[in-house]
Amino acid sequence: MKFSDLLQKDLISANLKSHTAEHAISEIVEHLYKRRKIKDKKQVLESLLRREKSASTGVGDGVAIPHARISELKDAVLFVGLSRRAMKMH
Repeated sequence: MKFSDLLQKDLISANLKSHTAEHAISEIVEHLYKRRKIKDKKQVLESLLRREKSASTGVGDGVAIPHARISELKDAVLFVGLSRRAMKMH
């Protein structure tokens, strides 16, 4: 499966408002919840933040690929977000 197979127009945002990686992940989880891609915001947020704390998902040049295994999801979900603000790690 390619990333392009997972792209959905309603799961792309070029206007994330967050200033920190943690807040960006929280903002992404909120987008996923509002679009009914997830049911349990708390579980998803905790899973993503736990994964991020164990090893950063940052790949350089302000790009990160936060990810985690989420038991409620049967299929992969891809959200693409862009923040024009400088990100701080915490």
